[in-house]
Amino acid sequence: MHKGMSDDEIKEAMKIMAKFSGVNLSQERIDRDLPAFKNFMSDFDAVRSVKLAVEDEPAMILRLKKGQPKMGGD
Repeated sequence: MHKGMSDDEIKEAMKIMAKFSGVNLSQERIDRDLPAFKNFMSDFDAVRSVKLAVEDEPAMILRLKKGQPKMGGD
């Protein structure tokens, strides 16, 4: 997906992701982090290229702690 994107398109995506996360990145920071982000995306592609059977996929197991029941009204 990102391999067909220009550096300017990737920078714009970085800005959008930062804004969505509530982080305000300066243009200088985006320019400085672009090579690292591109390496991250290449590593991500390498990991995603490995085909795993469903049973080999990592599974998140969430467990909720049982809490004390609330007493009284709202």
